[in-house]
Amino acid sequence: MSGPQELLRRVLGPAGDDAGCERTLEVLDEYVEHELAGRSAAALYPDVATHLAACPDCGQDRDALVELVRLREMG
Repeated sequence: MSGPQELLRRVLGPAGDDAGCERTLEVLDEYVEHELAGRSAAALYPDVATHLAACPDCGQDRDALVELVRLREMG
């Protein structure tokens, strides 16, 4: 996403409730487990989904955890 909408998101913050980094990291393992099991983690944790969409650092943590779980399942 780029342009005016990205600028507005940065200035105004995410729409909806935002869990913040601390809560997101507390439940990230559960969130990822639900995602990988095909359940809607965003529906179960809407505040975390909102935060992950807005926070690049937490989004990277989520991506790394997904990759780690997938590698573990393969090995």
